[in-house]
Amino acid sequence: MAGIFGVVSKEDCVKDLFYGTFYLQHRAQDYCGLALKDEKGLHDYSHRGLIKQQFPKERLQQMNGSYGIGCVSSERQPISILSKLGGMILGFDGNIINYEELKDRLLNEGAVFSGYRCPEEVRDCTTIAKIISKEAIGFIKTNLFMECWGLK
Repeated sequence: MAGIFGVVSKEDCVKDLFYGTFYLQHRAQDYCGLALKDEKGLHDYSHRGLIKQQFPKERLQQMNGSYGIGCVSSERQPISILSKLGGMILGFDGNIINYEELKDRLLNEGAVFSGYRCPEEVRDCTTIAKIISKEAIGFIKTNLFMECWGLK
């Protein structure tokens, strides 16, 4: 079980993101994390433990962003991934019925899951991020091809 909280704002949203995620702390207490987007890019911070202990007031004052997501989970979230499309930060709470099949397919196609020693360790969120990255690249290539040839 996990809790995910998101904020989109025209102003700095760190305080709202922190408190919204803090109020979900009862859903999971193993890991907590905040991810923010500011003018410099994407920034993610995840730690083992409770959000109030891992993000003291002094630390929050050093962070800024106009939108972001916060997670409390039994695994390290949110995660960040870089692909040809750029950076992406993702949090996930749910069940994937065919998770093993999807993960095995990615591994057989040559996907790399760094930081894991065996397939059983690969988390849902990491698998989802790989699928999004892979499928989005295929979608963009198909649409670009169709547009170049006037098929769209």
